[in-house]
Amino acid sequence: VDPGRVLQDIQDVLERCRAEGKPADRILVSNLARWEQEMPLVAQDSTFGVALINLLRQYMVTAVLVCGDAVTHGESRLRDMVFDNSDFLLHFSRVESRGIERTFVRAVKSRSMLHQRSAAELITDESGVRIEAAPLVHISVAGDVTPVQIRLFLHAETENHRQYNKRIEGALRASVSDRKSTRL
Repeated sequence: VDPGRVLQDIQDVLERCRAEGKPADRILVSNLARWEQEMPLVAQDSTFGVALINLLRQYMVTAVLVCGDAVTHGESRLRDMVFDNSDFLLHFSRVESRGIERTFVRAVKSRSMLHQRSAAELITDESGVRIEAAPLVHISVAGDVTPVQIRLFLHAETENHRQYNKRIEGALRASVSDRKSTRL
């Protein structure tokens, strides 16, 4: 498939929406890794990524471009171009722990780069989709997940220290899982 034809097809759809009085404001482009595998001319065209991004920006759409599982630079010109020119870049990862598959999401890049650096857990259940603070775990190179245990030692020499420590202990009890003893 000719890369110019792919861009023309996308532009035709965007123009048709505009002509019908329903301009597209959000689009999903999935999965660029497959495009590279199934359309070798797209993978070989060093200008396709720039042209695709410019086309989407020209129509002022909010676009989600799914780039596959690889997150390393240098494996794909197309994905590198998308990574480098995106306003916001999210990395999703799946990890199996104790027979449960979990999905984590982490912001890698944002416009002002003031985003939170830690991962959050993406939870999908009967109530819908939500993002929660990720449990504190260590993921080994082999993908094994083990919970990280934290011990907090509070020292108090004065009454003010003891009162402060009690407030810290109360705040921790309210937010720490009690799978094991919450004795601090």
